[in-house]
Amino acid sequence: MSRRLPLFTLRASVRTVLADAGAAGATLADIEAATGSTRPEVQRCLGALGEAGEKFSAPITSKLWRHFATEAQRDAWVAGGARKCAMSRHACQMDKPKMGAKVPHIPKPTEHQKPPTYNAGSSKIARPTSGEPIITSATRVTVAPTPLPRFHVPDDFRGAFSLAGVGRDVQTWLGWA
Repeated sequence: MSRRLPLFTLRASVRTVLADAGAAGATLADIEAATGSTRPEVQRCLGALGEAGEKFSAPITSKLWRHFATEAQRDAWVAGGARKCAMSRHACQMDKPKMGAKVPHIPKPTEHQKPPTYNAGSSKIARPTSGEPIITSATRVTVAPTPLPRFHVPDDFRGAFSLAGVGRDVQTWLGWA
């Protein structure tokens, strides 16, 4: 649900969300949910507020940031141990190292499961023969006539259009007009 707030109204809404978040700060998802605006709109507004010195940020992870209304709130949050409890559940799961995680055992394929190997044999290393055909007594030889040119018409051909003549209908043999 996007309300399409004008930029000055969206800035005021973001300022209000940051002030209401207090010392815990707010993530981008929190601000999106509170304002009802799209992510690019909120990101543009946060950038403008940051350039104006009205918003202060602290990184949670390399991609997740927490935004504060004052610099003192940001410094207190960074210095305090509230970093872990203030993060969203999704961010904690993403950054938690997998200590002692078991790697699933993948069995090696047995002989009948392996793909067959391809051997081209001696045909790949045999010397190429010359372009002459090899004709033996068992070879069937078919001799075809030389093909005619593409648009060749035999001299004895008399088609329907040729018989009708110029200016006559092929089916009725009458003149056109």
